[in-house]
Amino acid sequence: MLKNVDIKIKGIEHIPKASFIIVSNQDHPWNAPLLWFVMYKHSKKPTHFFAGNFLFTGLRKYALLLIEQIPVQSGLKTLNIQAFKKAGEFLKQDGIVAIFPAPNPMHNTKRVLYRGITKLLQQNNVPYVPIKIIVKEKWKWRSYYDKNFDNVKIYIGKPQKNKLFKKSITKKQANSYAKKIMKTIENVKHNNNYTK
Repeated sequence: MLKNVDIKIKGIEHIPKASFIIVSNQDHPWNAPLLWFVMYKHSKKPTHFFAGNFLFTGLRKYALLLIEQIPVQSGLKTLNIQAFKKAGEFLKQDGIVAIFPAPNPMHNTKRVLYRGITKLLQQNNVPYVPIKIIVKEKWKWRSYYDKNFDNVKIYIGKPQKNKLFKKSITKKQANSYAKKIMKTIENVKHNNNYTK
């Protein structure tokens, strides 16, 4: 599926051996599959993504559940409670859980932040790793099955200490923390060479 794609990575040595949370940008539909591939290749662990419940339909639902992805949806309280519980279980087993703090602009014109990242950090005593993905498009993306790129750069930042574990915060504070975390994604810096 990723044949003939040039994937360059900076900061692969920053990937922790123990459990951690990935926070990443979501400006291309292939960001999640690309991250899953890179994490599995270098850590031999699957990454469990928080993914929109609308994706869990037909054969795609079977595939997503097979690789243990986590369905979530704004407004579905029961589903979301189950999602955070499942994420906690994966993290207790030295797993990797990934979340996109901002919605994909291709599907959501509202530039809001999801506070799910702050809740994840409040509930789990693990660090988070900011990752920036840049997909060089050859043409405008058309569908989930459209691989419209052949060049990808992935910047992996250093693990960040979780300062929110068991901390009680307001909605306003949660928004503020989410914004700070988004900035760590945009400001990932690396001193090492690319690896493949």
